[in-house]
Amino acid sequence: MHLAETLALGLNGPAPADHPEKLAPRPSVRDTRLTAAAALATALAAATAGTHAVIRRLRL
Repeated sequence: MHLAETLALGLNGPAPADHPEKLAPRPSVRDTRLTAAAALATALAAATAGTHAVIRRLRL
C-alpha cells in the first residue's frame, strides 16, 4: 500500500480493524499501463531532444 493511500484512509475516518487497505480505490491495470506508456514516451522524447542538442553543439 502506498503512503498516499494510507494517508487518504486516515482522512476519511477511522479504519476498520480488518484489512483497511482494501478500502482504498486502486487504479486498474489498463490505467497503470497507459501511465507507464506515457512516461516511457516522455522519457524517449527528452532523450531524443537532449541527443539532438548535443549533436548540434558538436557541429558548431
